Order: sequence, then C-alpha cells, then structure tokens
Amino acid sequence: MPSEQTPAQINPVHALEPAADVSPKGETLPLLAEITLKIRQSLQLETILQTTVVEVQKLLAADRVLILRLWADGSGTVVQEAIPAQTTQPNAPGWPPLLGQTFTDRCFNAGYLETYSQGQVGQITDIEASDRSSCYIEFLRQLGVRASLVIPMLQGARLWGLLIVHHCQAARHWTAQEVDLLQQLANQVGIALTHSQLVQALLESEQRWQFALEGSGDGVWDWNLQTNEVFFSPRWKTMLGYGETEIGNHLEEWESRVHPEDKAQVYTEIHRHFRCETSQYVSEHRLRCKDGSYRWMLDRGRVISWGLDGQPLRMIGTHTDVTEHKQAAAKLQEQAALLEITTDAILVRDLNHTIQFWNKGAEHLYGWSTAEALGQNANHLLYPQPSIQLEEALITVLEQGYWSGELQQISKTQRTLTVESRWTLMRDSEGNPQAILTVTTDITEKKLLEAQFLRAQRLESLGTLAGGIAHDLNNLLTPILMAAQLLQQKPQDERSQERSQERSQERSQERSQERSQ
Repeated sequence: MPSEQTPAQINPVHALEPAADVSPKGETLPLLAEITLKIRQSLQLETILQTTVVEVQKLLAADRVLILRLWADGSGTVVQEAIPAQTTQPNAPGWPPLLGQTFTDRCFNAGYLETYSQGQVGQITDIEASDRSSCYIEFLRQLGVRASLVIPMLQGARLWGLLIVHHCQAARHWTAQEVDLLQQLANQVGIALTHSQLVQALLESEQRWQFALEGSGDGVWDWNLQTNEVFFSPRWKTMLGYGETEIGNHLEEWESRVHPEDKAQVYTEIHRHFRCETSQYVSEHRLRCKDGSYRWMLDRGRVISWGLDGQPLRMIGTHTDVTEHKQAAAKLQEQAALLEITTDAILVRDLNHTIQFWNKGAEHLYGWSTAEALGQNANHLLYPQPSIQLEEALITVLEQGYWSGELQQISKTQRTLTVESRWTLMRDSEGNPQAILTVTTDITEKKLLEAQFLRAQRLESLGTLAGGIAHDLNNLLTPILMAAQLLQQKPQDERSQERSQERSQERSQERSQERSQ
C-alpha cells in the first residue's frame, strides 16, 4: 500500500537499493512486449486493468497484485485484484481479498500523492525490519502484507492510480529489473487507459449523437468507403419494415433498394460532395421497403475523414422519411394548379389585409400581376373608398368565419367592377384566426345584362299598359264616335237634298225652255 515516506526517507536497506537481476536483461523487452500486447487487445477499461494485474501476478509469482484507483480527496478504491487460486481455498493463508474496498487511512500523510505524482516508486522489503510508522506497519499487517512494491500509474502528468504488488508469505527483495519492468508496464497501461477513455468518450458521443438523431425519427448510417461496409442503425432498418438482423452491413444493402429511376441522381450528388462541390450530400430518392412498396427518403451526409491523397475514407449521415411530405406537396401542387385554372379571382390576405396569395384569375380580373399584388394592402388596392358593406363583411367573417355578398371594386385601369365575393376565415393549428381566403367572381356583365333586361321588361310593361288603356278608351269612345258620325252625316244629307232639289229645278227649267223653242 502507499507509503507515508518518500523514497529518500526510506531505509536504504529495504528501499531503492541495488539488487541482483533475477533474469537476464534480454528477456525484459520480450516480456514487456508480450504483456503490452495482451493489454492492448482490448479497449475496455476493466479488461485492461484485469489483464494487467493477472499478468503481473503470474510474472512475479506475487501473493497479491492490485490496482488502487485514486480520488481527488486522497482516498483510493481497489478496482482490480489478482491473487493465487489456492488462496481462495478453505485452508488457505489469511490474505483477505481487497477488491472493491476503499481506503482512507489516517496513516497516510498529506504529501504521499505528490510523491507518486512525480513518478517515484515505493518499496518495502520486510515490514518487520522497516522504520515506517507503527500505524502504517499495523495497517499492512492487517492486510497480511510482509513486503510491498508500489508503482505510480500516470496519465500524462496526472496520477491516475497505483499498481501495487504484495508478498505475504515472507520478506521479499525487489530487484531493480522488476521495478524497471513494472514502471515500463505502468507507462503502457497509462497509455492504454488514455486510449480507452478517448475511445469510450467517442463511443458515448456517437451513442448520444445516434440517440438524438434516432430520437427525432431519423435513421443513421456510417459508411467505410475503403471497405464499403456500412453501419445501418436499427431505426434505419425499421423505417423500411425490416428487423435488426434482416439487413447486413454492406453498401449493396442500400444500393439495391434505391429506385432505378433515382440511382443516377443519387450518385451524382454523392460524387459532387466527394469533389467538395457541396458542403454536404443531400438527396431525395425512393427506397424499396420489405413489402415491395417505395418510400421517399431525404438522405443527408458528410465526409468526416479524408486520406492523405484527398480521397474520402468515412462518411456518416441520416435518412428521413418524407413520403407524407412528398404526397402532401403533390396534392398542394394539384390544388395550386386548379387554383390557377379557375377563372375566379382567389387571394389570401392576413388580418392586416396584406395580400399573401394572388392567382392567375386575380391577375386576369384586376390587371395587377402577382408580383405587383403580393404585399399590397387589399383594401387600398381593390376598393375606391371605405364602405359600410366592406366593414360589415370584415366583422362578419371574423365573428362567424364566413361571409358572402356583392361588392364594388376597381381594377388596375380604374374600371368599376361588380363582384360576388365569398370570404372564409383561415385558422392556425391552435385555432387562432390567421388569414382570410377570398374567392371572387366578376358579375359586372351579368349585372349590365340584368339591368338591360329589366329595362326591356319595363318598356314592354309600359307598352302593354298603353295598349290596354287604348283598348279601353276605344271601347268607351265608340258610341260617341258613332253619334258624332251620325251628327256629321245629317247636315250632309240636308245639303245633299237641297242640292238635289236645286238640280231638279234646274233640269225642269232646262226642259221648259227646250219645249218653248
């Protein structure tokens, strides 16, 4: 366990004293390389530490090897331990296991951590011949320790923990070669710990990244461009109707499902990104599902690793199901096309009367183009002056959600228009009034025809009335006219009689004269 004294204070008889090598120096490097290789075979912290204590225990034939993880308050926890198998038997010597125990011992002075932080090693050959404090000796005796070797484990300049070797059966002389080997091994373990923690941090970061993306409903993919191996997240697979084990990890799994009509466009976008023409790869294409149907996916990705030759090495990305969005967009396009085809003027204005939509029918009716109308105030543009009817229409549509009626409007050429207008209140997702949809039909000509028709009807009615009156007058005047005619006829008859008498007299005289001759 950690000593309360620095190496300079330890009795040179059992501290860093020279000792004969127990094995040829030529064997040190192979041993170190072999143990280091075993440690590096795993990136898991627990496995690295377990391998370290097991290999050191076998190498030194020690009674106990442990790793003490140090904490900021000076305490330490035994995170790994290796002891000979026989010590776990019923009649084994009393060397208690220490794994999992945390030590905060009053026998350790405040400066011992600083000593080990400087890379110094602590040795005790025999606690019975040591000049350590009685408190510390009793502490080691309770653990069954007779001799100990303490090697600091550093991560850069930070003291991470201690590699501790206990010999319990008898005193033990620690050779310089053993100390040197363990120091080098501790350095390798420190490097492995750093690497493991970096990998673990990266893994946790990627897991958080995947969780965040998949939590939003997106699938995640990770493409190794050197091997064409691709990681497809579980969500990526379920979006196409597949289980976790039904899709492999090769690029062909994705490529074979891309719709044939979309494949050329997809690879065009990928290679544009590889040539750094785009900051990220973006493509909308169809992927075949397990049931044979196709769904639209928005695929986005970016190269995160490049080779020294400028070639992409690794690319990660997501795909988002946009099928419903595409279908809704297609429906909106169809509806927009219908809006453009209709001869009615259709416009949308917000509650401040700012025009937000203006269709072809509106362009034809009013004369203003879409570019000219958008952003204009509808009241100022279409109505020559405020009117009570217009105010009533606005109040009604806001209160009841709908209004219809006739209005007088003007066109771009200042021509007066009579229109039949239907107003509908549009609301947002929370039910709040948002805008007014107006559908307007030009009835100017209709009104003119109606006026002409009414005029003709009035004239016809007047004619009929005059005819009736004339007929009635005729019926009333007939007797009078007949009497008048009779009255006119009587004087004429009298005169006619007088003229006849005169002519008769004249003829009588003429005949008398003729006889006298």
